[in-house]
Amino acid sequence: MLVFGSVNQDLVLACRHLPTAGETVAARDPLHLPGGKGGNQAFAAARAGARVSLIAAVGDDAAADIALGGLAAAGCDMSGVIRTHRPTGLAIVAVGPRRAGDDRTDNQIIVSPGANDDLDDAAVADALLANAVLVTQNETPAAGIGRLHARAAASGAVVVHNAAPARGADDLPMAPVNHLVVNETEWAAFAGATLDPDAPDAALAAAIRSGRSAAGLRPDQLVVMTLGAAGALIADAATLVRQPSAPVAVVDSTGAGDAFVGAYAAALARGAEAARALAEGVAAGGLACAALGARAATPDAAAIRRAAAALPAAHRIPLAPVS
Repeated sequence: MLVFGSVNQDLVLACRHLPTAGETVAARDPLHLPGGKGGNQAFAAARAGARVSLIAAVGDDAAADIALGGLAAAGCDMSGVIRTHRPTGLAIVAVGPRRAGDDRTDNQIIVSPGANDDLDDAAVADALLANAVLVTQNETPAAGIGRLHARAAASGAVVVHNAAPARGADDLPMAPVNHLVVNETEWAAFAGATLDPDAPDAALAAAIRSGRSAAGLRPDQLVVMTLGAAGALIADAATLVRQPSAPVAVVDSTGAGDAFVGAYAAALARGAEAARALAEGVAAGGLACAALGARAATPDAAAIRRAAAALPAAHRIPLAPVS
């Protein structure tokens, strides 16, 4: 399995509540933690039992050691990490309720890409792509991701693209992508279709169907959508499978999406069906919310499988063709 993507130092600030425009709020002592979607997803996949090679770019600075922290120990092959003249990427993460007295934890994130902007598909040898599961995200330049996707498809790789942070559908050719992973916000930016996770099955099916059509996806391309506390869904042109989550006590949701992607891709890499991969992704994402920091509570394979076994049953919703 190959993860091509960003690594950052995360500066995490726990606040009593998140600031509004023009507001100054106090935070506890800062935490300097490893982060970046590429690093987080590689870490999560390795914890889930996959053999992972990470392709990433960092600066020649002390922040690189923080950004790469724990990846080698988790079992990631780090030989594809390059050093550039730019500083290592930095993410400033504010964590807290949206307003004082609210018991729901949320986050606000500002990212300076730094060395991540130097990452290019030339860093990936053709031999690594042959029959691999390739995972990418939107935190490195789109041109390099697009070229890598085309090469991967030609090499027989399965391409899992996490379209996060949100970009428009025109930024990246979708033809080589087998599994498109988004949240509700990213789906709206990508497909021009909003989605209410609490909507009845018929409305949910209609939103997915119209969004797939607007995005020009082929019938065999899978949309994988995380729905926060409501779980996740997966859909091709004919069927939507919805996997509810189990209740979790959220300390910090920053790494939940990346834990989902890593566990989902790791399941695919060992040959699991997409619906099983979905359940393991939902389980991993929930468990990852239990501690402050993107990787602090990333679960191992045994914990993921126990949690997946305890999830409510998934259910299938037909996606009737548009007449």
